Amino acid sequence: DLFEAATIRRMSEHLLTLLQAAIEQPDLPLASLPILTPQERQQILIDWNDTAAFTPTNTCAHRLFEAHVSTNPHHPAILSPAVEPISYAELNQRANQLAHFLLSLHLPPESLVAVSTSRSPDLIAAILAALKAGAAFLPIDPSYPPERIAFMLEDSQAPVLLSQSHILAGPLAGLTAGPQRRIFALDADWPAIAHLPTSNPDLPLSPRSLAYAIYTSGSTGKPKAALLEHAGLCNLSAAQAHAFHLTPSSRILQFAPISFDASVWEIFMALANGASLVIAPQQTLASPADLLDLLVATSISVVTLPPSILAMLPDHPLPELATIVAAGEACPLELVQRWAAPKRDFFNAYGPTETTVCASMFLCSPDDPLPPPIGKPILNFQLFVLDPQLNPLPVGIPGELFIAGPGVARGYLNRPDLSHQRFIPNPFSSLYPTLYRSGDLAKLLPDGNIAFLGRIDHQVKLHGFRIELGEIDAALLALPQDAGIAVSQAAVLLREDTPGDPRLVAYLVLNQPEAEDQTPAGVTAATSRLRAALQSYLPDYMIPSVFVTLDALPLTPSAKIDRAALPAPSSDRPDIAAAFAPPRSPTEVRLAEICSELLNVSPVGVFDNFFELGGHSLLATQLISRIRAAFQIDLPLRAIFEHPTIAQLAETIDMARKQTQSSSERAAETIKMVASLSPDEVRKILAERRRVLKESTPND
Repeated sequence: DLFEAATIRRMSEHLLTLLQAAIEQPDLPLASLPILTPQERQQILIDWNDTAAFTPTNTCAHRLFEAHVSTNPHHPAILSPAVEPISYAELNQRANQLAHFLLSLHLPPESLVAVSTSRSPDLIAAILAALKAGAAFLPIDPSYPPERIAFMLEDSQAPVLLSQSHILAGPLAGLTAGPQRRIFALDADWPAIAHLPTSNPDLPLSPRSLAYAIYTSGSTGKPKAALLEHAGLCNLSAAQAHAFHLTPSSRILQFAPISFDASVWEIFMALANGASLVIAPQQTLASPADLLDLLVATSISVVTLPPSILAMLPDHPLPELATIVAAGEACPLELVQRWAAPKRDFFNAYGPTETTVCASMFLCSPDDPLPPPIGKPILNFQLFVLDPQLNPLPVGIPGELFIAGPGVARGYLNRPDLSHQRFIPNPFSSLYPTLYRSGDLAKLLPDGNIAFLGRIDHQVKLHGFRIELGEIDAALLALPQDAGIAVSQAAVLLREDTPGDPRLVAYLVLNQPEAEDQTPAGVTAATSRLRAALQSYLPDYMIPSVFVTLDALPLTPSAKIDRAALPAPSSDRPDIAAAFAPPRSPTEVRLAEICSELLNVSPVGVFDNFFELGGHSLLATQLISRIRAAFQIDLPLRAIFEHPTIAQLAETIDMARKQTQSSSERAAETIKMVASLSPDEVRKILAERRRVLKESTPND
């Protein structure tokens, strides 16, 4: 009753194999004795990894793009609601001019070119230009804290930073150019670039040339950069074309932030396969309703979203959406049942940054009875579930997942010790000599698919972002001089005490002098200072939503932190710095109700801070959606970050409603005026307006 017949047969065969090996080699340690039968070993190591297929890995990623420029130059490469379509030929010419400019700087081969721009054609041109110039691109999200950006530039020693004027005057204002780093604004400096040749640079690059470096969270407290090559990018684009049936008519949404490797997946899915890449402002992507409108308006055919984002997307037929890829988090079965359709493929994809974004995929069916596995290896990849001695494990037995293939990274920049630990010789195949030790716990299923079980360390995925909890621990412990308070112990967990709402929770032991206020309100005021200080070092998605102070952290018998014994945070209103004050206006009353429902906290006062009550960036997008439904206004996501208290946000809502009413009155006047004009007069007005806009914002 407890085991399926096939499982019993396998276990019997394993016992016989083990006993036979023990008799033949009685001096071997037990852990070294095999349990797999020869037939199982053949199936697990060879048959289920028989993914060899011809892909254009003997070339470079930008060459794939250039091939489509030659065959289909006028096809749109970039589409955006804000600008006119940009063709493959136009994008190639702009990228070539920028590449020739980079070549004029005489950069050493495989130099890292840092790219920090808004979501715009400039971003795509800069990435292509770096590759064409024999360099590698290093994407840096301008929304990152200045200290993190400074660390990435210093650690990478990138000799060039490509950005835009408004970013250099804003988020990157503290950076200075010098002999070791030259900084260029692609808009302001373009006149010096525009006269350069538009022809393709012809450099003798190898498929093993470095294509890009991308920083991921680091367990030691500092992010680390994985180094990826052209061969992996070319193999990835071929695997995408094969799985998603891509054609030039395909439209791929660029959703992921540029510092997240999923953006590489999206950009080269489109441009290496002759399709169109759709770019939109971040505030559009942050709102589920606006994101849905974008999918409809631009006829997106392929979209890649974290399950947590997909779950918030409103229901809509979306007949043009042919492929949904869920990635970055475990995918619940209900999402498959909701979004998979007869004429729409739904994939669950898996892959660490160190394997060029993706290593396996599973094509889901709404009739599947269980949550989807992470599938089988993509083209030319191999996946192995191994024990600590690197022996292959049989079906159903948990072990660490190891990955081989053309997309496995060279290693980590400036981290030979960690590279040696995570990238090891492949004992199972000479075709791909390196195995990447993923740190993921997995098991083989009877049909050869792989089920993801979690992590063997403290790395987590939250809303699609990979986070080393140790990096947040280290940041908290390093903050006393900045925050005005010392943290003697820290442990951060990812908890999901409310189903569907995972949150980072920080457990702290504060080292407070006796003279300091140690009342609950005083302690929480101190943690509020810590939260503010963390924002200078960590991106928003790594800031804990909840801070819990304890007298001491629980320990295991071996004196390590007992994470399983850390208590669940209370759902009561926390003792935040502001005393509770009841809502005073109808707007404040409704807004407090919305926040209470969303955060599962009661009561909510007018001076309470949304983020101090447990809010985070994903909940902020839900708050924007609920404000739209309750007050019939559209607020940008940044309004929550700029006006986080109920009182501030209510005032912002009331002002926006007044402006909306005024706009409606002006619109009525405009309609009345336009109705009195002839069609020719209307055309003249629109033509003049278009000319003025084009002259004032030529690169936007």
